[in-house]
Amino acid sequence: MMKSATRRRYGDIVREKMLRGGRSGEPITIRMVEKATGYTYEHIRKVVKNLPVVSHELNEAICRYLDLDEEKMWGIAQSEKLERKAATLPSHYSPPLDPRLKALWPRLLPADVDKIRRIAERMADDNEAAGLVPRRSRG
Repeated sequence: MMKSATRRRYGDIVREKMLRGGRSGEPITIRMVEKATGYTYEHIRKVVKNLPVVSHELNEAICRYLDLDEEKMWGIAQSEKLERKAATLPSHYSPPLDPRLKALWPRLLPADVDKIRRIAERMADDNEAAGLVPRRSRG
């Protein structure tokens, strides 16, 4: 079986579950989710429209009401938030070429990237000082 090239988005999964309906088989409306979760109509509408606005608490409330896997859905929500944040990052935050690091990069925050850069710089300086690698020109 071939995997789809595009993964399902948080809002699409919620919308599909709402359309399939609850126990009665009737579609679930945004108003119904609003009342069941205590979140505003506008907030639920943004979720259904695939805007990355889902907090951990909102995820729990939606998943409990719609009987969705909380852990899986929270992972999707976090990934979508990171994707949106990564799209606005400066180019020096682009992932390294190593496929193992490249796979992890979307799950890192800018502060994490800075920490990794500082660690790598320190290691490179130590290697230069020990004569293990040629010294780089400081120009």
